[in-house]
Amino acid sequence: MGDRNSGEPGVYSHLSFFNRLAVVAVVALVCYGVYYTIGKDNRRESVERARSLHNLHQIAYAMHQYHAEFGSLPPAVIFDQDREPLHSWRILLLPSMSYHVLYAGCNLNEPWSSARNTKWLDTWTVPQYQVPKDSAGGNARIVAVTGDGSAFPYDHCTSFEDFSDGLNNVVILAIVKLPQSKWYAPVDLLIEDLNALRVSILAVAFADVHVHWLRENLTADALRAACTIAGGERTEVSELVAY
Repeated sequence: MGDRNSGEPGVYSHLSFFNRLAVVAVVALVCYGVYYTIGKDNRRESVERARSLHNLHQIAYAMHQYHAEFGSLPPAVIFDQDREPLHSWRILLLPSMSYHVLYAGCNLNEPWSSARNTKWLDTWTVPQYQVPKDSAGGNARIVAVTGDGSAFPYDHCTSFEDFSDGLNNVVILAIVKLPQSKWYAPVDLLIEDLNALRVSILAVAFADVHVHWLRENLTADALRAACTIAGGERTEVSELVAY
């Protein structure tokens, strides 16, 4: 192979202008392919994150529809006489989202896991309850914050009049990374479990229906203060959310 400084023709010097142009074009196409693939993945993630928040907002709005009709939020779970869970708020909220046929076909006197109910409910998909995997980094679901002091205690139903901390300061719903389960299963977020599950809580809906992704460095104590309806804590929304 010749050296450029020796006067002998090298491999590079034998490349015609068009060959050099072809090499440049190939390199450019490879770079564009990498850029396009990364950009496409980022765009898909952005779209699915937006869809997740939209679904969360839709459920929060349906809670207001339910409240307008019944004067309270739905119970976290309805129990049978032995205190065994029958159905969660997800089933009770269906008419407020215009799923009248789905709701009518569910037997509320049998548990959600009965053969008849699972056969019926498994034939339906409720998009509002779904969280795209790309937006959450894995399996996740929309849950209610439940337990003593929250919007969804297990022994009674709350009214917005009970929210002395203000609707704009109280978290009622969340997107949480959890093992995959039926969309209608009574799986929710106990306020007592906030410490253990803090890193799994991705986004929240406030009682006034605004929704946000949470800040990664948010502490469980700050989030717990925002999940009580009448605790007297005043946590600024700007301290909780990622804008």
